[in-house]
Order: sequence, then C-alpha cells, then structure tokens
Amino acid sequence: MALLLVANKVMTGYPDSVVLEAGQIIIGRLTTNHIVLSGGSIEPIHAMVETDPETGVTSVVDMASDVGVLLNGRRVDVSANIKVGDRISIGDVTIEVKPAADSSDSKAQAKEDTGPDTREEAAKGQQPRVVNSRLLFTAEKDRRSGATLEVVAFWDQSILDVRHYGGEQIAGDEPRSNKVILGNEHEGDLIGVGPKANTRDLKLADVKGSKTVVYLNDEMRARVRRGARFEQVKGPSEVQLASNDMALVQHGTISYFMTRVALPNPVLRKIDDIDGKPIIFTYAAVMYFVLALLIFIANANNPPQDGATDEAWATQFMVRTPTPKPADKQEPPAPKPTVAIKKPEPDKKATPPPTPKPKATPAPKVETPKPAINTNIQRATPKPESPAKNQGPVTGEKKNTKDPFLGPQNNKASAGNGGGPKGGTSGAFAGQRQGNDKASMMGVEGGKKDEL
Repeated sequence: MALLLVANKVMTGYPDSVVLEAGQIIIGRLTTNHIVLSGGSIEPIHAMVETDPETGVTSVVDMASDVGVLLNGRRVDVSANIKVGDRISIGDVTIEVKPAADSSDSKAQAKEDTGPDTREEAAKGQQPRVVNSRLLFTAEKDRRSGATLEVVAFWDQSILDVRHYGGEQIAGDEPRSNKVILGNEHEGDLIGVGPKANTRDLKLADVKGSKTVVYLNDEMRARVRRGARFEQVKGPSEVQLASNDMALVQHGTISYFMTRVALPNPVLRKIDDIDGKPIIFTYAAVMYFVLALLIFIANANNPPQDGATDEAWATQFMVRTPTPKPADKQEPPAPKPTVAIKKPEPDKKATPPPTPKPKATPAPKVETPKPAINTNIQRATPKPESPAKNQGPVTGEKKNTKDPFLGPQNNKASAGNGGGPKGGTSGAFAGQRQGNDKASMMGVEGGKKDEL
C-alpha cells in the first residue's frame, strides 16, 4: 500500500509531501532529500522511511541522530514500524502518515514526463507516483538485480558525490569497482578532503560479496547500525557490515553515507543528473555571474550611440585642451590723482663756519742726564815683596792679611788725600773700601766724595 508523508514545516521552496510505494525516503537537511527540513539540531541525513519489498512492511529508521526520532510521542530505538495515522516527530517538525489514495492534491503533484510507467499507470486509473526532479532519491524501473553498495558523499546541506560499488554486473552497464578509494572524482574516485585524501591510496571500503569492510583511520569516526542497534566507532578500526547494515562515516567536513541497496530499490541518480552539483562548480558559476555583472555595469556607464559604426569605436580618443571662455569686459578704473612730493626748502639762515680747534703743542722732551763715567781710573800699584812672612818691616808685627795695603795700625805717618795711612805711596788708594761698582767712590774713609 502506498503511503503519503506530509510534513507541517519544511525548508522554503521544497515540497512538504511525498508518496512512498517502495524503497526508501530520506529525511534531513540535505537539499536533495525527499523531505528537506531546516534547523540546527537536524542532521543532514536524519531519518529514513523504507519499505521491505518482501513483506511490504514500512518502518522509520533513526540514523543515530542527536535529537532522535519520535513516533507517536515515543522515542524510536533504531527503527519502528509505521502505519496510516501515525505521527513522526523530528525536532519541531511533525510528519503525518496518510494513505496515498486519500490525498486530494496528489494528482496535481504528478508530472507528465516522469517516465512511461507513470503514463501507463495514469491510463489505467491508478494513482501516479510523485517524482520531484529536484530530489536526489528517485524511484526507477527495475533494471538491475543483486546487491550494490551505495556511497553518498555530502557536505553540510549539499551532495558532493554519489558512487555505486560491487554487485552483479549487467551487460551494457559500466563496470563497477569493489574498492572505495578517496581521490580525484574526475578519475573515477570518490571525492575526499584532508591531508590523507587525494593520495589515490586511501581506501575507505571494500566490497566482498554480501559483506562490506569499512576502513577507518585516526581522522575518521562512524555511526554504524547493526540490526536493531547503533554503534559509535572511532578510528583506526575496521568495521564489518552485513547486507542490512548501514554506516555514516565522518572525515573532516565531509560525511559518507553507506548502505546496501537491493536493486530495483530506489537508487541515487548520478551526480550529473541532479541539481546539486559539486561545490566547486557552484562557486565557479557564481564567479562567472559576478564577472558578467561587472562587465555589464562597466558598459552601461558608456552606452554606444545610435548609428555608431565600427570605425567610430576604433577611433582613438585625443586629449583636447578646453577653449577658455572670454572674460567679461570691465571698464578700466579711473586714474588716481598724482600727488607731487614737494622738496623741503633749504634754511635761509647762514650757517656759521666751524670754530678752528687750536693746534696741540707737543710737550718738550726732557732729557735725563746720564751719570758721568770716569774712565781715568788708575790701577793700584803692585805690592812690593815682603821681607819675611807675617812680619812687619821694622817691628816684626803681624801683618794684616786681609788688606796688604794697610800698614800697621800704629803707623805714625799722616793720612793722605786718599784716606790711607800716612807714609803710604803717593797717589795710592791705600785703606780704601770699594763699593758695589769699580767707579763708585762710596764708602772711602777719609776721602772726599768726588775725588779720586
């Protein structure tokens, strides 16, 4: 039985209802999900509603989210079966489960170009399936058999890459590898980021028949669903997944959602068929748009004139000096009267001649008389030899050795003009005391001052 899931609040611009006939419906913040929700507490892939193709039972699965999933007010432990009339709560969003036949607007949601099977069902009067071209998950015809590992790489709310690995090979299909390698997406590898990615030797998973081995390094962590329980696993580690197990691996800013899908369950469309292109192409498109807008603005400031030819646009612009405008004629100002400067008249009174100054009479030069120098100085007569040493000539008295010209003190000879002892040689200066100079007569005893 087909079910209609209706959400009371979704992201602006996205549908609030989807019909589930078989396969899976993904709910979360990814813009390529079936039901796109908004809110910081909602995971990119928060929950999943799936129908078992063998039993036809539909269940809701909590993808190990932080806030969890409530079914009719009770928290879902990994998964729980749902039926018409149930209410699924995720955060502040409520999703009602209704029968698809009771939807009054389900026909309006159907598209005419959804494929031959939709037109055939409409011709038979059956309720057509709702296929939204903006969604990543779409229901397709049965075209494959066996089990296939599906890996979805996403960042925040955008799908970056989708790859399928393993499973049975169908004639005409491209061969699928059994190894999940993080590297260059343009060379067939899964996109990856981080220092250990894009090295072409970082193996994320390996498909071995119905089992999958996930390799976690020290930069990865994963949430794994095994049957009816979830596990938190940190690297480095190896995780074994059965055909019904799922894993959500986080590596840096990119997460990888891995699950086994048994075709013809709903599969993910190729990256070239979805609206959510890789983020690098989105950035490039934005840059081209901005560049085109700048060119348009630059050309809008100088629009071409009507009738302008290519020659006119090829003409080089010449710098011309602007012609100055003639100045307004102004009447010349009236000349100012010239003021003659009158020279001062000379004084009529006669100026008396200057009084001559008396000539200065030089003072007479007074010559100082020089002292007369007596050049006729007679030298003393040499003393005659004594008859005996220290004996006088007559009495034998002791001779005065200090002055040979002095006779005995009791000599009875009278003193001459020179003041010497009487009886001395005529003209001799016996008994004279000489002064400081040879010509000086100072200190002569018994003589005149100026006589020789």
